[in-house]
Amino acid sequence: MKILFEARRLYVAPRKSVLFFARSNDEKIRCYVQQDALIEPARGLREESDVFQRCLLAFDQHRRTVESAAKRLIEAKKFDADGGVTISRAALALEAELPLMALGTSGKRSTTTREPQERLRRETREIGLERNAAVDSRPVSEGPSSRKSRKRA
Repeated sequence: MKILFEARRLYVAPRKSVLFFARSNDEKIRCYVQQDALIEPARGLREESDVFQRCLLAFDQHRRTVESAAKRLIEAKKFDADGGVTISRAALALEAELPLMALGTSGKRSTTTREPQERLRRETREIGLERNAAVDSRPVSEGPSSRKSRKRA
């Protein structure tokens, strides 16, 4: 079964999800990805339009993963009562995981993958500490406001 996805997508406020379309044979299938699967809870967003924009941006950034999850649901014939498919946070999490068998690690993380990540974290921390030390070691009296006060005195 060949499944193709259309480029068009839109936010559906009543369903709190992004709608996009798939085509299988001559059938058009509505696919919804839930808002909470795309973004964290929207507590900090001021307006409803912020939620729409963030959902669409997150959809665009993770389009391949979302389409892969939709394809898996369509192939498994996991349709909603209305004939569409709904992609939840759990369905996206399944798509995002790397198959461990393909990496040949049998469930353990590879040290070759971990070492560069740890080195990067260490270097980032060191750079941050050096910056903080440079800022902290600068005498307070050398700031621009202290120079003005010395000239006036």
